[in-house]
Amino acid sequence: MTNKKTNKHRVKDKSSVTYREAELSRGLMTGFLTDLEVKESSNGNYKLIDDLVFNDKILGLIAVNVGFVTDFATVPAIGRFIVRNDEFVIRAPSVLHDFLLYSGAVTRAEADGVLYRAMLLRGAPKWKAALVYVAVRIYGGGQ
Repeated sequence: MTNKKTNKHRVKDKSSVTYREAELSRGLMTGFLTDLEVKESSNGNYKLIDDLVFNDKILGLIAVNVGFVTDFATVPAIGRFIVRNDEFVIRAPSVLHDFLLYSGAVTRAEADGVLYRAMLLRGAPKWKAALVYVAVRIYGGGQ
């Protein structure tokens, strides 16, 4: 299904997921297939209230399920002049990154690559996505 107003793809039921997976397996689309929908919790983190689905050109379909908790991007004060953790180009990609690291389904390098590619697909300038990528490669080892 395509929401004509926002032109965002939404996955609503199992039959549409199967249809989307068939499209994805043929390589017809990459990027976010659902919107990021979260609710702030009392401790300052955010909880997904709808699935976040992304098709990566390298890793394929990534689905972050309802209930996953994130703090978005952890940006030190010195880096906030480059990117803030509430920017459109970083929010959903950082949820993917958090999920991939938490799940252990991929290596840290692969998760960092997804963050980079997802930021580009969200419209981040290449220089900004590259700086974030380098930062997580150098400083993200403690995650």
